[in-house]
Amino acid sequence: MPESTPEQFARAVIPIIARVAGRRLGPLTLGHLVLLRRVASPLHPLQASDADPSVGQVALAWYIVSRPWAEAARGISIRSGKWAIAWFTIRRAGRHIRDSETLADWIASESALPEFEKADTGSEDGERGAPHELLLAQALADKWHIAWPDVLDVPVAQANWLWLARWEERGVLTIKGDLSSAEEDALKRALDPDLAKSRREWAAQHEARLRASN
Repeated sequence: MPESTPEQFARAVIPIIARVAGRRLGPLTLGHLVLLRRVASPLHPLQASDADPSVGQVALAWYIVSRPWAEAARGISIRSGKWAIAWFTIRRAGRHIRDSETLADWIASESALPEFEKADTGSEDGERGAPHELLLAQALADKWHIAWPDVLDVPVAQANWLWLARWEERGVLTIKGDLSSAEEDALKRALDPDLAKSRREWAAQHEARLRASN
């Protein structure tokens, strides 16, 4: 298989820009996965169902992933949040299946593990796929000393890179490609306040351009 390139790595840790019902999605963080699990959303990547989600389920998932997880957690139970969910339910009924497909594809891409191969002498841990979000949070909190609940702000794509790097250190698996600095880069992106500020500023500028073009 071809080696991973820096561009492929960048796509794995930098959020994709997507919009549903006028709101930009992302980045998908561990906190978002915790909330999706809390409301038993069929759009949670580890709880996906074969049945089509209802418009209410799509509205709730959209509300959660289209704003910071802490804001969504507060908003679910207050009037403004309930109004936004009701607005989506009324206005997007009939289009909600298409919206759910967009959301599901985006969530899947944001929570995908980078490719890896299991070592012949490794344990079965390397074959489990994307771990439960709280296991990811625990690993980041324990090994990289990211305080709770700040660890829930880490994008899932970056957490996955750090998770796999942990198992690579133990000889369980090998991340495919020749990206020896992947862990260092992912950790820098997750924790560097200047990079976080730059991402927020870029996102705000991009959002303004999108709104101006509508």
